[in-house]
Amino acid sequence: MIYPNVGTLIGGPAPVTMAPGATVFEAVRAMADHHVGAVPVIADGAIVGMFTERDLLNRVIAQGRDPQAVTLDQVMTPDPTSIRADRPLVEALDIMFASRFRHLPVVDAGGALVGVLSCRDVPVAYQTMRERWIEAREALRAAA
Repeated sequence: MIYPNVGTLIGGPAPVTMAPGATVFEAVRAMADHHVGAVPVIADGAIVGMFTERDLLNRVIAQGRDPQAVTLDQVMTPDPTSIRADRPLVEALDIMFASRFRHLPVVDAGGALVGVLSCRDVPVAYQTMRERWIEAREALRAAA
């Protein structure tokens, strides 16, 4: 089986992003308009957070906060883990499964956002690839 890089699944239009001062309502409208479940929060060209459907549920709705008054910097997940586009897809899957992420920002070698890998972007066949990769990694560790 060929082990593709993360970048092979990232393509199409530029990712939808928001500024830290955008309201939750603005972010949710953008997410709905673009059919995405998360948006990177960008300040001065850098990823400073991710705002996800889970953040909306747990940090806004469940707490009775007003989506038109709350800004993303108040409820986003700060300093999100990201992965470089040239890294193997199995590494992205490892991060996503271990941390229970459904969305993972993808960056270039300079750290600029190039896309967001969603669990929906990953073909089912790669789940098996990840399991084999873990087995091979463990076998190499045991042999060392």
